[in-house]
This record gives sequence, structure tokens and C-alpha cells, in this order.
Amino acid sequence: MNPPNATIHRRRWAILAVVSLAVFVTVLDGTIVNVALPKLSLELGASTRQLQWIVDAYLLVFTGLLLAAGGLGDRYGRKRALVLGLVVFGATSALAGIVDSANALIAARALMGVGGALIFREYPDLWSIAGMVVIAIGGLLTLSDRRAATPLPPDPSRG
Repeated sequence: MNPPNATIHRRRWAILAVVSLAVFVTVLDGTIVNVALPKLSLELGASTRQLQWIVDAYLLVFTGLLLAAGGLGDRYGRKRALVLGLVVFGATSALAGIVDSANALIAARALMGVGGALIFREYPDLWSIAGMVVIAIGGLLTLSDRRAATPLPPDPSRG
């Protein structure tokens, strides 16, 4: 029978890949919505204020719950916190994909922040690595798709 450390040692690259992908998703979500703002404005009829909340709802909840999420991971285990975070994040991402109003999207993105905090808090050292990769990929995608750089349409609520 193998001691637990030997098993973990053999599976370390798979564990690193899973955790890196999970952290990458949380970082990507914090930035990818910025590219979609013009389309969200048109399809959901979102005002400038609502667009700002669509971006900030996720980030505010995400950063506000990092310490509490760390406490949950300490109390119940990192693996459980990660799995719970992935479930919450995935379910609320699906919800965000089917909503038909800006306010519902704001609420769904706030709930996504809960899952993101549970995922990210357990592995903060990967934040800088994932962040650099996301910034680089986002920049390349923006350069390759000129439609992403189109300005927002005028805000109808400002008359």
C-alpha cells in the first residue's frame, strides 16, 4: 500500500492542471465580460450604470468573500471548497447565459463571485500566473477581433 504522499506525488501534475484551469476560469471571467459589453448593451438594453454593475458585481463579491472562503477551506478542506466553488460557479455561469435582463445578469454575476472566491482562495499563488496568461490572451483576442473594439452605443437613459 502506498503512503498518501507517494500518491499525491504521482498525481501532482494532474492536480496542478485541474487547479490551474479552475483559477484560470475565475480570472478569465473577471475580464472577458468587458469584451462583451457592447453586445450586452444592445441585446439586454442595459444602461451605462447597469453595464458597470455587470462588471463590478462579480468582482465585488469575489474579492469581498476571499477571506471567508479561505476559512471555509480551512474548516472543511480545500478539495471540498474547490468542488463547491466549481459547482456554484458553473451553475451560476449557466444561469448568467440564459437570463434576459440586465438586472438578472447582475444578480447572476454576483452569485458567480461566490463560486469564484471559493475556487480562488484555496490557491492564491496561481493568481499571478493565471492573471498574466489571461491578460496576454485577452490582448491578442482584442487585436484579432476589431469588432471587440467598437464603442458602446449611446445610453438611451441619458436622453
